[in-house]
Amino acid sequence: MKNKEFTEFINGLTPRERTDYIKSLSDGLLEYTTEIDKHREYLENLPTKELRIKEIERIVNEYTKRTNQ
Repeated sequence: MKNKEFTEFINGLTPRERTDYIKSLSDGLLEYTTEIDKHREYLENLPTKELRIKEIERIVNEYTKRTNQ
């Protein structure tokens, strides 16, 4: 979704719908952050930033698969 489309989408929501939408986004982010925090020590010990990013993506993908079943 491009910036203009997103702005139109947000502006088309009622204040209550907007609040619910933002809350759903933040709840999802909190779940991912919690899952990543469980592996924080392991991630911090990886030698490169690229490996950390790759492992975070793997952790998030596994979490998503687990929770969507």
